[in-house]
Amino acid sequence: MDPFILLIATSAAALAPFLVRGTSRAVSLSALAASTVIFILGLFLSVPALFDAPSVSTNGLWYLDPFAALLILIVSFVQWTGTMTSVPYLKEE
Repeated sequence: MDPFILLIATSAAALAPFLVRGTSRAVSLSALAASTVIFILGLFLSVPALFDAPSVSTNGLWYLDPFAALLILIVSFVQWTGTMTSVPYLKEE
């Protein structure tokens, strides 16, 4: 999987709550869905690189070694758990 897909998905997910019009519940659900998609993409990108040889993307611009894969996994997990725990608190605002 090309890391560029994760970059595009992250950018789109950052805009998703702003593009959803309606109740705060719809915004919360879009933020949770976008965060879950980013976490799953992070898993698909980082787990093979952790256990196999380092990967190079198709265009040669991206190189993913096991340490970078571990960082992607940690950051995507932290942002997912942060989104999951912040939604109930943001409903009060």
